[in-house]
Amino acid sequence: MLTDSDNLARHAYLFRELSERYRGILKIGVGTGETFLRQHLSYQSAKLAIQSLAPEGTLSYYEDLDLEILLAGVSDGEKDAFVKKCLSHLSADDLRLLDVYFSSEMSLQDTVGKLFLHKNTVQYRLNRIQERCGYNPRSFRDAVVLYTALKVKKERGEA
Repeated sequence: MLTDSDNLARHAYLFRELSERYRGILKIGVGTGETFLRQHLSYQSAKLAIQSLAPEGTLSYYEDLDLEILLAGVSDGEKDAFVKKCLSHLSADDLRLLDVYFSSEMSLQDTVGKLFLHKNTVQYRLNRIQERCGYNPRSFRDAVVLYTALKVKKERGEA
């Protein structure tokens, strides 16, 4: 569907409705609002929005992307090397813990509640993750690396 930026918000309900009605069949990516002669840019941004969808996702807006825009310019080989470097020493349980930890905004209390584990157990496992891969999930800089690697892994349907 071609529409300008002003009308995009008015059509949002259509995108939601279509994505839900045709879940499993249709994936919708909404690109940037561009002039007619620059529609190819809108198409490229919509394509990136679709590519950034999680496997179960159905609707994505380019304007909601952030890290995905940056990662789109990275080759598959470089992504594979990055994920391997950062996550190859971690178990499935470690990856699950990181996923919950990051989705809980790195809140130990929320992570404990979601995983039904004792606080000391979660702390022990976070320390073990650091020992295994060399990145401390409680350090902002290291957490960004782990979060990005996990995001790439999920983007590829591997997590």
